[in-house]
Amino acid sequence: MARSKDSGSRFERVAFTPAVGSSDAGEGHLSRRTLVAGAAWSVPAVTLLAAAPAFAAVSGGSLSVSAPNGRVPASGAVPVTAVVKNSSGQPNAGTAVTFSGATGTSFTPVSATTDGSGTAVTQMDLGTPWAKPGSTVTVTAVSGSDTTSGSFSVLGSNVVVAGLGYSSVLAQSELVFPSPVVDAVAVGGENSWFMVLLANGAVWTKGSNNYGQLGDGSLTSRSTWAPVLGLTSGVKQIAAAAAVGFALLADGSVKAWGFNGNGAVGDGSLTNRWSPVQVYGLTSGVTQIAAAAATGFALLADGSVRAWGFNDAGQVGDGSLTNRWSPVQVSGLTSGVTQIASAGHTGFALLSDGSMRAWGFNGSGQVGDGSTTGRLTPVPVSGLTSAVKQIAAGLHTGYALLSDGSVKAWGLNGTGMVGDGSSTNRSSPVQVSGLTSGVTQVAGAGYNGFALLSDGSVKAWGFNSAGQVGDGSTADRLSPVSVSLPAGQVAQRLATNSTVSSTAMIIMGETALSVDVVETAIAAGSAATVRARVAKVSDSSGVTGSAVTLTATSGAVLGVTSGSTDSNGVFQTTVTPDTWTTPGGLVRVTARNEVSTAVDTVSVLGSNVVVAGLGYSSVLAQSELVFPSPVVDAVAVGGENSWFMVLLANGAVWTKGSNNYGQLGDGSLTSRSTWAPVLGLTSGVKQIAAAAAVGFALLADGSVKAWGFNGNGAVGDGSLTNRWSPVQVYGLTSGVTQIAAAAATGFALLADGSVRAWGFNDAGQVGDGSLTNRWSPVQVSGLTSGVTQIASAGHTGFALLSDGSMRAWGFNGSGQVGDGSTTGRLTPVPVSGLTSAVKQIAAGLHTGYALLSDGSVKAWGLNGTGMVGDGSSTNRSSPVQVSGLTSGVTQVAGAGYNGFALLSDGSVKAWGFNSAGQVGDGSTADRLSPVSVSLPAGQVAQRLATNSTVSSTAMIVMKTS
Repeated sequence: MARSKDSGSRFERVAFTPAVGSSDAGEGHLSRRTLVAGAAWSVPAVTLLAAAPAFAAVSGGSLSVSAPNGRVPASGAVPVTAVVKNSSGQPNAGTAVTFSGATGTSFTPVSATTDGSGTAVTQMDLGTPWAKPGSTVTVTAVSGSDTTSGSFSVLGSNVVVAGLGYSSVLAQSELVFPSPVVDAVAVGGENSWFMVLLANGAVWTKGSNNYGQLGDGSLTSRSTWAPVLGLTSGVKQIAAAAAVGFALLADGSVKAWGFNGNGAVGDGSLTNRWSPVQVYGLTSGVTQIAAAAATGFALLADGSVRAWGFNDAGQVGDGSLTNRWSPVQVSGLTSGVTQIASAGHTGFALLSDGSMRAWGFNGSGQVGDGSTTGRLTPVPVSGLTSAVKQIAAGLHTGYALLSDGSVKAWGLNGTGMVGDGSSTNRSSPVQVSGLTSGVTQVAGAGYNGFALLSDGSVKAWGFNSAGQVGDGSTADRLSPVSVSLPAGQVAQRLATNSTVSSTAMIIMGETALSVDVVETAIAAGSAATVRARVAKVSDSSGVTGSAVTLTATSGAVLGVTSGSTDSNGVFQTTVTPDTWTTPGGLVRVTARNEVSTAVDTVSVLGSNVVVAGLGYSSVLAQSELVFPSPVVDAVAVGGENSWFMVLLANGAVWTKGSNNYGQLGDGSLTSRSTWAPVLGLTSGVKQIAAAAAVGFALLADGSVKAWGFNGNGAVGDGSLTNRWSPVQVYGLTSGVTQIAAAAATGFALLADGSVRAWGFNDAGQVGDGSLTNRWSPVQVSGLTSGVTQIASAGHTGFALLSDGSMRAWGFNGSGQVGDGSTTGRLTPVPVSGLTSAVKQIAAGLHTGYALLSDGSVKAWGLNGTGMVGDGSSTNRSSPVQVSGLTSGVTQVAGAGYNGFALLSDGSVKAWGFNSAGQVGDGSTADRLSPVSVSLPAGQVAQRLATNSTVSSTAMIVMKTS
């Protein structure tokens, strides 16, 4: 074989003239310098009808969703198909199907209509180019009331490339791999080809195939990636010569394929192999492989090294220049070797003592022994007698990573591949400029060197005509420069590559996106801190520069919706829930980058109650944003000892205000202006009521508890002792369906339709025919059955019977009993005119209200400030029509000297005393007939608060979304 060399020239020239058009070409000639030709990478079309689509029953038929081959690309449109069939298995045409997937996934269209074959198709784009190859995504299809989901595998890439065969700008490779890439090889020259090893143990190739180097059993070149025959799993490492592929299997055996004119396949023949064959003798025990231009190397578990193939410069290392068709022992390396590497025609070995050996071609000093004399057997590399951690090589240059994180290089340096800032060949190792520490891996590829740093960044140097340095230019680099990695991505490892490569290939690390709303709960309208973080999966360190986009639900507003992570991998902003967010609702914050999405939630403390009057403003407004669950009822108690109570949807009772008798139920006598739960009533409460300084709670089990002032027996526990926390009302341990409270009297409606009362009885309001205070519940006379509702004024009781008639008893000084007189009644009597059609009842301090089945409202009793609502201030001893409320009312309520009506359209009317603004119309003028309450814009009333008979505060429960 003729060889010409110029040790001082920029490149070394060797002819490569194998036989053409034959699968078993004879001995050929391989060039030591093989430039990579440009083979375009193309993404194969993804065809999507999964072998096992997801199905769901549809009105006796079926709904399925599928994607081509059950796989979808990490980014880019792909068809997703839904098929709807009827109960007979026939296509359902004209049926709407809606598609959805992970946050950020786009569907065009979102909703499609099935054609004559029952098929609806959408174009889906995950929009996450850096999604982990082989990860799973779910697509959901909905047709009518039926839903089905399909899980599909992601095709992607975690490799960035630049140089021949690709762009001069470093970028992600084709999104086609079903598993993450763990190593990659580019082979340059006129017959350029590429190979990757996937995490699932499969080997894929693409490019030129004139010698069978793609390993697919043919000589057909292709620009698309496909698996190597027989290597779909179980491969541990790959390597490549100019037209030969090598694979180390998990069982320690080695296979090879491709050009075999010099014996590089190692099967004992010179026959080209179009698919992998066993390398002779290497059926087990191999721990590493390497490849020169046309020579193979194997490191065995016993520390010995074998080599085979082209041996024009002694690179086989057996002391000869004879090509070897099968592996032979490298002279002197029978034990103690921990790593191997190879240049184009030169072998390298790292020994267990940290020293290096080299052999073979040395025209540019690549053996590193201080000379340019070829070596047929291994010799020490000058100056590297210890502390070498890892070795690598380019076409004619050697590299060593030392234990202190520095890098040395030697050999050919015409375009800066040694990286010492010069173009002078080096026959012994010299320091690579700037790489004195912090390097974790070194690699060579053709006329380039690469270094991976501990922070995940990469440096490169050398020949750059095709942009293979990866800095975005095509200018040669005589010393290391930073590789322009994609924003937000970090390198995991440098590809092993090949000695005849002109393409940079870097394996990117897997990153994880997380998002944390720092606060666990936040008041509606207040800002919570949001931290999105991108970190390396390998060590959890932060990734700088990852672009993150945020979205929030429930009308919450983000401080900033997008940005890039800082040096700690964090992008921070705020999220502010809407003021009217449902109390206890969750605001979901979703973070998204090019890899994935992440979600966190924050619970919202809020309020769905509007208030006006004593204890609040004269203008109706939302109450404090403090409740962890929606308010379902509320009570305000006026006077010098004003206090407030709410029942939450979670069954808890909260209070605030004066506490001189223990009415806040927190076990103390300490008043407070902030809301807090009542002791023991954090769940299970069904209804609340309040007297002047007494709280009542009806539990879901039908029992009643009470607390607060007990001087008249209103707590109902058989004593006159004030209770600072809830106690059981005597005898009411079950069967109660409703409670009510007068100024200092309690009432209970039982499931059998009977009524009990207890407490203050100065006007006969207990209804037992006496004026004696009752310390525990007694039967209300005559109301032993048939009662469906109860209510109470300050000293007067009311009952609605199943026939729609009303009864009343107690104080009647203003006509509040409604029997046409002002005579007090010690037992229940009929309310005049309300003998039927009453739907709901309520009361203020001295006024009664009745909602009729036709939606009209009647009222009677005290009317000095218009609380009857008939347009006058004259007391009424029997029911009269409330002005303007002749229909459309769905609920009526009383509170102190006011009446309230909820209309079917969600609006509210109010009337009566208004010194504190409790009518809620924005004024403090008394209203003798109903006026519109000024509800907050965009809000609708759900119900009127039960309130108390001694309230001077309007409380309205608003609808929640």
